[in-house]
Amino acid sequence: MRTEFALGLLVVAFGLGCNDEGPGSGIDASFDAYGLPACKSITKDGDCRARPDCVVDTCTGCSCSPGFAGCRAPSDDRSACPDVECPFLQCCHASKDCSGGAQCAPPPYSHGCGTCFLPPETCQTDGECAAKQAGTICDQSGCECAKSCRAGCATDMDCGEQLSCGADFRCHPAACGPGCTGVYACDSSAGVCRRKQCTTDGECGSGGYCVEGACQRALGECILPAA
Repeated sequence: MRTEFALGLLVVAFGLGCNDEGPGSGIDASFDAYGLPACKSITKDGDCRARPDCVVDTCTGCSCSPGFAGCRAPSDDRSACPDVECPFLQCCHASKDCSGGAQCAPPPYSHGCGTCFLPPETCQTDGECAAKQAGTICDQSGCECAKSCRAGCATDMDCGEQLSCGADFRCHPAACGPGCTGVYACDSSAGVCRRKQCTTDGECGSGGYCVEGACQRALGECILPAA
């Protein structure tokens, strides 16, 4: 019995040695020659961009903000985009790309709100608001005709990308850090991260677009001014 078991182990070991089908053999298409997941098997944008040997494909659909369409090796064919018609959508780099009096609006896009309205109480300075309630600032929303007191930021999470919440409850450029790349660059003179100024898409890193002279992660959208 022991002899048969030992013989079986030898057969298995010999078989593995002669038919080495590990992740790097190319037999399993979900892995590459180095045992890493093959580009085409990656399903997340960030995971694909993190691999210098992979290329991200994007599709815009009926949006000027490109979405993840697939990950592939540079030698593979580009991922196909669905054939859609978007008659009212115009994407742009600058207002000269727009027609009919529309203007190129960088993301996040705002289609306006028509006639503005006057808030119940107006203000001129943050100090006026702070005297009434701590943590408030004097600011104007897109649909107001004047400034009014509103809550300022409380943490960095209340601010956008590469912005931080200051002691004045307003969002300011964040300090330079590892994430200050792509459409952002470190302003060494001030030690803060700012959006790159540009003239071409090539200056905005992989997946970046130059919209109205500043780097963005999506193209601008042609929007008619609010009536």
